[in-house]
Amino acid sequence: MYGYAADSMKWPPPRRRIPGEFGRESMPIVISGVARALKTTLLRRRGGSDVRRWTNATNLDASWNERTELLAQWIAPGSRVMEFGAGSRFLSAVLPPRCAYIASDLIDRGGATFVCDLNAPVLPQFPAHDVAVFGGVLEYVHDVARLVRHLAPSTAAVLASYAVVTSSQRSAYERRRHGWVNDFDELSLRHLFALHGYHCSAARDWREQRLFLFEQPHRSRAEDVRDRGSHRGARSTG
Repeated sequence: MYGYAADSMKWPPPRRRIPGEFGRESMPIVISGVARALKTTLLRRRGGSDVRRWTNATNLDASWNERTELLAQWIAPGSRVMEFGAGSRFLSAVLPPRCAYIASDLIDRGGATFVCDLNAPVLPQFPAHDVAVFGGVLEYVHDVARLVRHLAPSTAAVLASYAVVTSSQRSAYERRRHGWVNDFDELSLRHLFALHGYHCSAARDWREQRLFLFEQPHRSRAEDVRDRGSHRGARSTG
């Protein structure tokens, strides 16, 4: 009739999606992201950790194991390793020979977990260890400088991932939506560790994050660790 397409005869006529507009099916994701960003903003003002989020084991993403394996390549055999934010404790399965492993997390993950809130008013005395591992943790720590200062007297090396702020990734909303409470670019993060005697011996990319090996040169087995990382494709930096 009158040359109209069949859809034009329907009433009400079908609503056309505006480019860039969210569909109804995506609304729960959008609302969830906004709620997380608001919660993170409140945490930044009040301090503290999102215990409820990390109590739910479904928030532990198995794809993070790839990142853990890459960090483990920088650990020398025979090291005493303490993993913060241990989650599923996957690191313990990929450590080099003769390593001792201590799991630490915000909540008890079983197996003698050293329960520790890195945002607590006072940090506890950590068990003796040579290497501290922070895979996907530092973004959730309000005072990273205090944590590094606390580690420095007894920890020779710190292995960490961090989603650094870059010229193309500066959105505060996006960072809060992930639950991240701080915003360091790479230079600032390196400088923070350097203030407490840590040199960045190696760094590499993992997805949209950077992985770092920070060492205190006078105390660490730098050559051994660096050689293992280079052999497996790590990008050594000055």
